Amino acid sequence: MTPYKYTYVLSDVELGTHFRVDFTLRAPRNGNLALSSRRGDQDSGIIYEIIIGGYVNSKSAIRRCKLCDKGQIEVSTVGIVSDSEDRAFWIEYSDGDVSVGRGEAPPMINQTWSEAEQGERPSTVYLGVSTWRDASGHWIFQNCS
Repeated sequence: MTPYKYTYVLSDVELGTHFRVDFTLRAPRNGNLALSSRRGDQDSGIIYEIIIGGYVNSKSAIRRCKLCDKGQIEVSTVGIVSDSEDRAFWIEYSDGDVSVGRGEAPPMINQTWSEAEQGERPSTVYLGVSTWRDASGHWIFQNCS
């Protein structure tokens, strides 16, 4: 369970440079995930911030840092998360490129690494979760491979 604040709870598990994470989320809005190059670093190590059901559950986005517009790609996803049911999502990360999808569907959003903006690709990645300041979320991670 993530608290009612916009602070990432980061895992100590090294995910490497190629992985897939399957999870369910129950939240009224703003299921946020951080991919970080640093273990335990709250903000400066974030290489991607993934927002599912942001903007009052109307859009989802991937951006290259916490709470910034740098490299932001967004798509309309009205009602994608729910505070009354667990919904399945996945993230795939491959050597700096990230894709996000729902259930068994193809990716709903993709972001490609930019060496010009982001520098060298990290040698390992850590995952963090959060919700927005006025929302709480329940996360269940089923697979990290």
